[in-house]
Amino acid sequence: MMNLARRAPRPRAAISVPGSHRPRPRSGRVNLSRAEQLYNSVLSEQPSNTEALSGLGDVAKQRHDPAAAAKLYDKVLAQNPSYLPALLASADQKWDSGDKKAALPLYQQLLEQAGPSSEYGAHAAARIAQGAGAAAGSARGERRAKRAARDAETRSRAHD
Repeated sequence: MMNLARRAPRPRAAISVPGSHRPRPRSGRVNLSRAEQLYNSVLSEQPSNTEALSGLGDVAKQRHDPAAAAKLYDKVLAQNPSYLPALLASADQKWDSGDKKAALPLYQQLLEQAGPSSEYGAHAAARIAQGAGAAAGSARGERRAKRAARDAETRSRAHD
């Protein structure tokens, strides 16, 4: 007997982008305008949707608008302080802008919430170690930071 039912098309596979918490199409290209439109569409119906707000923060970051990204991440964290993607994005945004002192408590919170064996926790542990090494300003501190980052990367790969 022949099966006449049509098969549903298979979803397009996505791959993770290092340092990102959202999948990206295999082509590697992201349509920021379309993403912004979709996030705003969600927010028109659900104004406090943390995923959409965080997504808009990611769009602002991709558009090299760190002030807008920071504002959106802060809004998400005001609503949901344990939302890991926004916590990571906010910490990374502060770190990348040179405000390591403000980023370190966020990394510590991330490490406590996610645990050291998670991808989030491993990233946070590496940044905390880097911050400690930079604060010490010594060769020993820098070696310790590099070792912690390498260990975190190894743990992250082991869990993939």
